[in-house]
Amino acid sequence: MIRYELIPMRFIKKIYHVHTYTQNDEYFSGKAPDAPFLNSQYDGSFIAGLAQLRYMYAMPVERIVKFFNDNGFDMDKSTAHGLLRKTENLFENLYKALGSVIKEGAFQSDGFSPYRKMAQWLLRMACFQHVKRKFLDCGDDFDAMVIVRLVNYLYHLDHKHKIGEGGWTERDNYKWRQRYALPVMRIIRKKLDRMAADSRLLPNTEKYEAVHYMLNEWDALMNIFTRGDYHLDNNLVERLNRYISLSRRNSLFFGSHAGARRSAMFYSLACSCRLQGVNFFE
Repeated sequence: MIRYELIPMRFIKKIYHVHTYTQNDEYFSGKAPDAPFLNSQYDGSFIAGLAQLRYMYAMPVERIVKFFNDNGFDMDKSTAHGLLRKTENLFENLYKALGSVIKEGAFQSDGFSPYRKMAQWLLRMACFQHVKRKFLDCGDDFDAMVIVRLVNYLYHLDHKHKIGEGGWTERDNYKWRQRYALPVMRIIRKKLDRMAADSRLLPNTEKYEAVHYMLNEWDALMNIFTRGDYHLDNNLVERLNRYISLSRRNSLFFGSHAGARRSAMFYSLACSCRLQGVNFFE
């Protein structure tokens, strides 16, 4: 017979007795184990747990403090905020490293105007799922359904191979994409141009928006096929953004520019851990 028992969060108080002694007229003082911060009462496990609840499980600091209090540990909100703020300073080099990767790389997004402006400095790729969704919103329109089927066909061909399986390399995938993707994209472009030139296509309609959205995103869509390892969409990041959206609903505000910067760093770390299957607490 098996029974499962739940032990609520435990807080362990450790007292270190630091002794001082003399030898040959010199004074020596023992040291307690290192803490993340000078003269801090909180070790790394406490701060890791606090950050995990905040950035992995989207709990506002006020709720975390209440949770701690309910489990027998009295802590005020300012102390919790202070620990996260000090931890950000420990991760300053990580923040700089993340920034350098962004400056040198490429990114994928929808057509939100601030993202489009970033294309002045970075290679931007669009998302086929965002494009496809616009045409799905057109209902049973024949031309829109043709575009949807062509985009689905791109996915069908792209999924025939996977980098790392059966010796398939990024270079192999790039060559394969040049074979299948460019001809299909030429067909889509001709269809779009014809639809855009149709006098019956009225402004402020879902079809008009879908056609012009894809035309505006065209160069960024074509950027996907400049390498073999770029994705057709940014669904992976969209799924991760749900955790940030959950936190936004729970918290509403960062509180300050410094708080936004700190959250950007912590969320980048937390989402990277989720992507790689790394335990954030550890």
